[in-house]
Amino acid sequence: SKIIILPVFIAESTHTVAGQEMVASINPEAVGVQICYTGALWDSQPLQTSFVERADEMVGDMDKSQVGILLVGHGQPTEWENIYPEQNKQESLYRDAIREKLITDGYLPDHVVLGWMEFQQPNITKSITELSGRGVEKILVLAVSLSADSIHSDVEVPAAVVKANLSSDIQVEYMGQYGDHPLAIQAMKEKIAKCR
Repeated sequence: SKIIILPVFIAESTHTVAGQEMVASINPEAVGVQICYTGALWDSQPLQTSFVERADEMVGDMDKSQVGILLVGHGQPTEWENIYPEQNKQESLYRDAIREKLITDGYLPDHVVLGWMEFQQPNITKSITELSGRGVEKILVLAVSLSADSIHSDVEVPAAVVKANLSSDIQVEYMGQYGDHPLAIQAMKEKIAKCR
C-alpha cells in the first residue's frame, strides 16, 4: 500500500528527477499505492559527520595541522541550472557543512578546500595544487558526493590529482565513497522514518 523511495544521491538532480518521472509513468496511485520520496541526503547530519570520522581514521596520530583535505563534489553543467536549480546549491551546502565539521574537529580552515570533478570551478587539479602549497604533509581526497565506488572515484578523481604533479613528499590518500559506513546507514534510516 506504500512505497518509500530513497535516492542515495546527495542532491536533487537529473538522476532523482528521472527516477520520479519513471515512477509517475506507471501511476502507482491509480492502484492505491502511496509513494513517498525521502529526498536526497545533502542535509543529513549523520552523513556529514561520517566524513569527519573517516578523516580522523585516515589521519591517525598525525598532527591535523599537517593534513590537507580536498572535498570533491560532482557538479553539473551551468546550462542545466535552470532545469535542475537545486543540484549545485545542495551539493555546495553539503560540502560546506562537512568542511565546517572538519574545522570544528581541529583541521585548519586553510587546509580544508573544495573542488569539483567536472563542469564547475575550481576543479580538483586546481584545488589540490593550491592546497599542496600550504605546507601540508598529507592530503586526504574525499569524494563526498559519491555513494559507491565508481569510474569517478577510482579513475577520474585520481587522474585529476596526478595532473597536479604534486611533490613526492606529500602523501595522498583517497576515500572514494560513503558506502555502508554506519553513519551513512543512520542517515538513510532517518530519511525513511520521515516517510512513515
